[in-house]
Amino acid sequence: MANFARDWDSNLAKFGALKKWRILPPLGATPVSDHQRRSVRLEFETGRSEAMFYVNGRTQEIETVMFLDLPPVLPGGPTETVSDGARAVVESLSRRDFAAVVARFDAAAKETLPSKKLAAEWDSQTAKLGKMETFTFGFGAPMEQGPAAEPQEYRVLLLSFEHGWLQVRMLFNANSQTVSKFGFLSPQAWWTAKPASNSEATVTALVKAMKDRDFAAATSKFGASLKPKMTQQKLATDLAEFGPLNAWHLEPSGSRDVAEPPAPPMWNDYWRAVLDFPKARVHAFCTVDARTQEITDMSFEVLLR
Repeated sequence: MANFARDWDSNLAKFGALKKWRILPPLGATPVSDHQRRSVRLEFETGRSEAMFYVNGRTQEIETVMFLDLPPVLPGGPTETVSDGARAVVESLSRRDFAAVVARFDAAAKETLPSKKLAAEWDSQTAKLGKMETFTFGFGAPMEQGPAAEPQEYRVLLLSFEHGWLQVRMLFNANSQTVSKFGFLSPQAWWTAKPASNSEATVTALVKAMKDRDFAAATSKFGASLKPKMTQQKLATDLAEFGPLNAWHLEPSGSRDVAEPPAPPMWNDYWRAVLDFPKARVHAFCTVDARTQEITDMSFEVLLR
């Protein structure tokens, strides 16, 4: 955030005063996650920019802001960006509107992947993965680009299904907003199958142990990185000032998170335990590794005293 003022002044210097702006819809119907990304389209006097805000879903603090220059809108040219087009393609896929997807292809892509063939490939994926749930923009190795009559831009979208994940990769003709190449990429084997998780039971056992002041049991499921930071003694000390735990309940604090290849596999579930003490209401934020059921991170927020 230290460079926010500098970057904003840079936009004003390049494009002049801000004329209007609009908040773009989220990337698919995603639930609240630990970190959320929202984009704002900015229209200046002589140019356009997109501001991407990365928000901590727990504290609602803006942690990072990035500005991305957008190509100017040419007279008679497309008014949407490549990212808008990529989002529309995936939303059409989720509705099984294959005609709408192929309508965005250029002539060569339509010949390579007509709607019937696209439907067959999509059905082959969903037969293994189940119903599509959410999507977001991701990263990946660019598709091979040959000679092109106009600039091309590459987009990767990460699709989450009931039983796994899938990448959709697209190469866009930037001026005409048509797709010249399109393909599905299945991630590595460890990444395609979502592990079953009983993280709610893990956090429930933690809170019950804290209520009984059995801090050995409470810390027994802590991961190796958390144990040195949250020892039995520290946990006991942090909670002692509030008195005995009278009541509590759990709330999911975010969607399941996953690291994208080639990063090491990571499956995290997020929970918030609302703890009512005589002297305070406290939120305990817990991150649970869905594979091992270890609690890898925990923090407290005191709400009412």
